Amino acid sequence: MNEPGRRNSTFSPLVRSVNAARHALLLAAAAVFLPKAKCQELTWRTEQFGTHRLFAMCADLWRDRLIVHSNGRTLEWDGQSFMQRHTLHEPPSRYGHALAYDTDRRTVLLFGGRVSGAYANDLWEYDGVDWTNRTVAISPQGRSQFAMSYDLLRHRCVVFGGNGEGSALFGDTWEWTGSHWNRIALTGPAAR
Repeated sequence: MNEPGRRNSTFSPLVRSVNAARHALLLAAAAVFLPKAKCQELTWRTEQFGTHRLFAMCADLWRDRLIVHSNGRTLEWDGQSFMQRHTLHEPPSRYGHALAYDTDRRTVLLFGGRVSGAYANDLWEYDGVDWTNRTVAISPQGRSQFAMSYDLLRHRCVVFGGNGEGSALFGDTWEWTGSHWNRIALTGPAAR
């Protein structure tokens, strides 16, 4: 008899091998990224750079920066201070959007959110110099408050869930390949 919270010892060999592969991948990633790891003394300090309540952010691993998109502005944190980046093109001001870092193309992706009260489904790509609108005809419905992350193994940006017009809750999953969107699941976890 199994103890509560403990997995059955006859757990599928396939699941065990997938878990072993995940652990090996994590160890390999640690071997690659840990030599670059930096240790800082963590001290809270106040940065005077305006109000940023409704923002999205992600790490630009290639340029070693934290990218923030807030109030229609692009900010970069270099570990010491914030700098506002003045780009030729800029996504409209929004909230409820998300950023993810595309390691293959070395760009930051911005998707969705609310723009002037409407749910947006535009996609922007930031290369550290300028923003490029990458919106295509077939894409997820406009949404905010969704999850977005980059899948390192499959080389895709994944979007799940969110809310949209008329209090709609989405439970769909989409992938950005770098050139187009694929709807990969109509159902999955409960809409949220």
